[in-house]
Amino acid sequence: MNQFLSFSLFLACTLTLSSCTPENIRPGKEPAASFGNKPTMVSRENMSTIGIKGGPAKICGMLVASDFIASQQQDIGNLLISNDKDSVYVSIVSQAKSDFTSCNLFLGDASQIPLDHTGKPDANLFPHKKNFPLPVHLRSFGFARASLDSCIMIIVRVEATSPSGSVILAWSSGFLAPGTNLITGNDYCMQDCNGMCTKDLRTQSQAEWGATIALGSPAEYMHANWAKVFPSGITIGCQAGYTLSLLSAQAASDFLPSGGNLMVLIQNSANPGSQVQNPLAAEVVTLTLTTGFDYFFPAFGASNENIADMKIVSGPFQGWTVNQVLSEANNAIGGCGSQHTLAELYDVLGKINSNYLSGQVDNGFLTCM
Repeated sequence: MNQFLSFSLFLACTLTLSSCTPENIRPGKEPAASFGNKPTMVSRENMSTIGIKGGPAKICGMLVASDFIASQQQDIGNLLISNDKDSVYVSIVSQAKSDFTSCNLFLGDASQIPLDHTGKPDANLFPHKKNFPLPVHLRSFGFARASLDSCIMIIVRVEATSPSGSVILAWSSGFLAPGTNLITGNDYCMQDCNGMCTKDLRTQSQAEWGATIALGSPAEYMHANWAKVFPSGITIGCQAGYTLSLLSAQAASDFLPSGGNLMVLIQNSANPGSQVQNPLAAEVVTLTLTTGFDYFFPAFGASNENIADMKIVSGPFQGWTVNQVLSEANNAIGGCGSQHTLAELYDVLGKINSNYLSGQVDNGFLTCM
């Protein structure tokens, strides 16, 4: 098993995921126009390599490993189990010269294990089956956590071919499955994701969103994807007070960046360009753009986290989520009142907007805890 532990660490550090449904984590319906996109890692079936959104390092806790044991205690491979916030991942890895030709898998409550007429687990009745026309060394499968209990039984039977061409049947080692002294499975409890803040988040400054359009720039990204995320434009402020609306990407480019004095809006305006100079309004628009793109497009920042859900680490807004700060800033800029000063809001918005600037830094002002 020591050799396998070394191998599993190598596997966790080197393999990446090939995904066929990249838009399943967040509600984006289409891929974003290119902007330093990272692969969005999500799958339900047929994953060709082990991987979790953002890479194997994003799993909660540790990989759980066991062996595939055939007759005469022959070890023909390994089973890896892990989870992130959204999914459980089950991976099968063969030993050299014993690649897999099929896999039958059950995961769920032990009372629901399909049994044969003698009361023993029947792999032929397992709900998840996969035949491999060509023998494979590695396959991984992902399952939504929402459909599973916090602790589940996982039983996997694999079929492999030996160097001589004979068929080998093996079961994952672990605890004895209910009702048998032959079949073993794995009791797996979801590992806690709290306190595991993932990186790969992205923020942009008002100057970057409002810069001259250049290939691969945030400004180009905004113009290419505006209609998908903001089909009715952006409006900041509050209904009981005043609002500022930007109805197109060009209107946002004309408004950003903005200087001048910190002040509340004194009238409603739409597409004001440089006629309105208000740095607080510009920071609110900037964060609205970032949270919108981040929520709609999974690959904007490859982390499982949404920028809007991150929490302030220190200062007057300690413990607030980014979304709560944005809501407070909208009330303040619109003249609907706030318990904080405009200067405090301008400061916290600036720190948020620069915390993961262009996905290249982490200033430590935000956390998921």
